[in-house]
Amino acid sequence: MNQSFWSQLKRHQPVALAIGVSFVLVLAGWIWAYTSLRGISQPLIIHYNAGLDSPVEMKGTIWDIFDIGGFGVLVVVLNGILAVRLDERDWFLGKLIAGSTFVFAVLIFIAFSAIISVN
Repeated sequence: MNQSFWSQLKRHQPVALAIGVSFVLVLAGWIWAYTSLRGISQPLIIHYNAGLDSPVEMKGTIWDIFDIGGFGVLVVVLNGILAVRLDERDWFLGKLIAGSTFVFAVLIFIAFSAIISVN
């Protein structure tokens, strides 16, 4: 990241705020899930569907938590760069990407809290 990106980030504060909150949500959910589940030795329930005969659809380990968190952080960072660059050129597209990234971060946070509550 060069200085021009950081100066663009300062100029587009609503986009920067949405991306920053998204990053904090994903990172906080990741840390919360890891600290809550690190002592469990049995397989973690990653996906649960109460409407099925066998409600546990996917089991995994603590490394699956790292996969979800790492993917979430990567998406937020890449979308943040894209949103700032697009907001520099167009008033709507950057805000659209930033808003959808925020919704994505909320969904990742909900996924972490669901994994914690099931286990």
